[in-house]
Amino acid sequence: MNDLLTRGLLLAVEQQAHLIDVVGERPWRYDLDAGTLRFGDFLTFSVELLGTWAHGDSTFLWAWANEQRWLSDRVLRQALTVKAMGEANDDTLLTHPVHAVGQHDAFVLCMALAGVLEDVTALYRGPHGGGEMFLVVTDPQLALPPPTTIRTIRVLGEGMDLGLAEPEAAVDHYLTTRGFNLDKVGGTWTCTHPGGANLELEFNPGGRLVRMEGVQEPESL
Repeated sequence: MNDLLTRGLLLAVEQQAHLIDVVGERPWRYDLDAGTLRFGDFLTFSVELLGTWAHGDSTFLWAWANEQRWLSDRVLRQALTVKAMGEANDDTLLTHPVHAVGQHDAFVLCMALAGVLEDVTALYRGPHGGGEMFLVVTDPQLALPPPTTIRTIRVLGEGMDLGLAEPEAAVDHYLTTRGFNLDKVGGTWTCTHPGGANLELEFNPGGRLVRMEGVQEPESL
């Protein structure tokens, strides 16, 4: 799982922040027959089911293994992609249908996958029967805007709180994916983005992020 966290978790944190920016506190409802997630009266996004977590036995079930036959193939494509990833890498976490995991671990796993899957723009979790369901948004309406200094620092801070095993590698992957240029001198990184975001990071010898400072880009007139 560490590889998934390294490659996907920080990007997923930013996706979640952007989703909250867009939908605010609007009431929501979903329709898996139609593959849609609706917020308020006017915001509707395409979604698929990634998996569900049950309170009773504290287990996570991949959507591709769900025996509820009403689930159409079109809301399982991302879940099947995850299964194929697992088969290609001999990863039983992704190929075994059910796992005994806590609620937080199920959420973090789905978050990491949201940041790895190419067509996914956010993760949404909501109540489902006796537990939770994890929906992946596959809608370009939620494509990320260019990064800002403040948002990037927030993402890095929240990501560190999620317990990354390889934080230095995860930060490198995330910032490179978001288009930053990285100038590394020892444990100090100067990170600049063509859109104006600018920050300096410092890692200790163990690879832990110990300092973040940013220069906010000027606002557009």
